[in-house]
Amino acid sequence: MVSVRTCTISFETLKAAPFSLVKDDSVTVKIISQNVYGDSILSVAGVGAVIQLVPDAPINFANDPLTTTDLVIRFTWTEGASNGGTAVIDYDVYYDQGSATATYVVLAEAVTTTYY
Repeated sequence: MVSVRTCTISFETLKAAPFSLVKDDSVTVKIISQNVYGDSILSVAGVGAVIQLVPDAPINFANDPLTTTDLVIRFTWTEGASNGGTAVIDYDVYYDQGSATATYVVLAEAVTTTYY
């Protein structure tokens, strides 16, 4: 029985020949099932992914209660689901100064950790 129904292909492979995919190209796939008796016919084509070079936005924002005091607030986050094919090198942190129009300004740039 198949327990994992995913396939991971490195972006380096997809952007090299013979595929030569670039940003926003769709990856179209067909799949064959196999069992002890043989192979199925090819499935209908399905679009499994879109090539993206930029990472997904960070997720899971949380206050760090072990570090937060009446003088310091620390928050944490985790990397988004996709890093766009290359490691995330840093984060820029923005905050809203409490304006009615939610205007975000830079708090810190080039943060290399998943907390600030």
